[in-house]
Amino acid sequence: MAEDKLINLNDKNEVHEFFNQIFNQFSEKELLDTLLNELNTEFNSDYKEQINNWFSICIDENKIEDNTFCLGQAITGITKIQKSLNPTRDEINTYIKDFRIDILDGIKKTFNSFESDKMKNEYFLSLFKSKKIDIKNIKEFSKTTDEKVFFLLRKLKLVSFYNCYFENDNLDMLQDAIVHFDFCIFGSNVNILNYKTFKNKSLFFDCEFKNKVILNNKVFNNELFQNCRINNLQATSCKFEKQIFNDVLKENHGIRYNKIKIIECQFNDFFCLPNVKGIKINKLEIVNSTFERSFYCQLAENTDSIFIGMSTFNSDAIISSKNLKKLVIQQSNFNANTSFENMKVNIINLKDSIFNNNCNFFKIEISNHNSFQNTTFNGSVNFSKAKFESINFSNTNFLSSVDFSEIKDVNEKEIDSSIVKDRKTARLIKSKLDESDNIIESNHFYAIEMKKREKELKKDIEKGKNFFEYLVFLFHGLSSNHSQNWLLSLFWILFISFEYTFIVQLDIKNAFFSISLVVLFMIVSFIVGIVLKNYIDNKPIHTGLMCFFLTTLYLMYGLATADFNLNCLSNNINPFSIMTEFSELTFLTLVYKVTIAYLIYQLIVSIRQNTRRK
Repeated sequence: MAEDKLINLNDKNEVHEFFNQIFNQFSEKELLDTLLNELNTEFNSDYKEQINNWFSICIDENKIEDNTFCLGQAITGITKIQKSLNPTRDEINTYIKDFRIDILDGIKKTFNSFESDKMKNEYFLSLFKSKKIDIKNIKEFSKTTDEKVFFLLRKLKLVSFYNCYFENDNLDMLQDAIVHFDFCIFGSNVNILNYKTFKNKSLFFDCEFKNKVILNNKVFNNELFQNCRINNLQATSCKFEKQIFNDVLKENHGIRYNKIKIIECQFNDFFCLPNVKGIKINKLEIVNSTFERSFYCQLAENTDSIFIGMSTFNSDAIISSKNLKKLVIQQSNFNANTSFENMKVNIINLKDSIFNNNCNFFKIEISNHNSFQNTTFNGSVNFSKAKFESINFSNTNFLSSVDFSEIKDVNEKEIDSSIVKDRKTARLIKSKLDESDNIIESNHFYAIEMKKREKELKKDIEKGKNFFEYLVFLFHGLSSNHSQNWLLSLFWILFISFEYTFIVQLDIKNAFFSISLVVLFMIVSFIVGIVLKNYIDNKPIHTGLMCFFLTTLYLMYGLATADFNLNCLSNNINPFSIMTEFSELTFLTLVYKVTIAYLIYQLIVSIRQNTRRK
């Protein structure tokens, strides 16, 4: 080529001949360096013009992950070539623009040039082995994309995708490269392989997966997801040496995991789902998996369900949710401390599982159903300040201490017999409260245990069994709520004394009328007892009814006997004064005397309930 001759860029043959001459005069490495320099300059100007799709080369011979050298850095070894080029710089730039990588065709065109007859593969690989390639703002990775693009990108070894959209599942073409995805969207199913990624970076950062993410039969040595939005993740037969999720934001950044399913996997690092307001996880399913380090599932938003089956947790486990609809744990072993503290759950079902260390249910709120069937707690268990809609521990094994202090129903009211499923549950809670010297609350569950026994006897009566035992339990409950309500005992002392004194003061000579009046008072007493029994767990109404009945009877008694000062009634209440008189006792007086003695005993026992039950 003559010294002053300029090539005609419109003549493709002349352009081809020009570059053939270049190849013959200079080494291929020098040619590549020159071309890269021109590309770098051109792409740098494109970036400043805010071209949507562009390609940058970041160079760092020492630490790739530091990304020290970025777009615009000079490439050495070009002076000799530039001095020898006859075409003007503008003409060369015009030619270079034909290789612009602002669309996928440009990427293919450029890489095809690198793989020309003169620019052999080995030079291509040696040139890029320490360079990081950034692919940015590409929205056209689709099913129709030429697979050669991924084939060539894989050869680059170090590839970073930023703000790209992938509509296909061709990521397996990058399995030999070191890759990183930042702020990318994946429209179809994604099969995650054991990619290598940059040091101290997760494989995917702030990415969105609109369909299923599949991890199958792989060993993963790198962190996978950080601050991502995943619609459906399924991991099967995988081993994770690093965290699968690493969400470090302190506030909502759109992080979302709609459905996570883990089957036959092993986690050798922390498993952590974020406790950040605004981050939502709808469904978590873990089957036949092992967690060697801490398991944290603390969810700040509503969650549909968590299922854990046939899994082993060898380190601390924390499961908590602001509002969880259903928690099911079956045939699983927890070998370290486990916590369900402050969880709000609608249904909890623990079945055939073992907790070998301490287990914490502090302030848990179970708003519907709970079952701990065939579950064993070898360590201490804390249910203090828990709230229940129903309680069932009939098939639960507590082999150490259990704290049931200050448990209430979901309406912040005292636990009543309707919430406790059966007598065994009431007896278990009573016994554990006894062990901790919590006499007051223990007495309460003793009363519930007696009520449950009464219901059992009532069913026996229908079968023709235990009639008299049922009557004893019924009378015990009506008279003092099984020695728990001293006001009720005092009420019956006054009520029956009013009735007895009323009959005595009238001094009825007609035996039939006298007996009829006694029978009437017995029927009234029974009806009053049933009414009070129905409201025994509602203290305001129960107390109000007792006051109403006593006031009504006092007025009737006073008007009939003119004993408004209750002198006669007071003398009758004292059973010892009656017993020491030398006059003969009537049968009515004998029955009254025995009844009052029993009620006074119940009054004393009920008053002493705050210290001991007997």
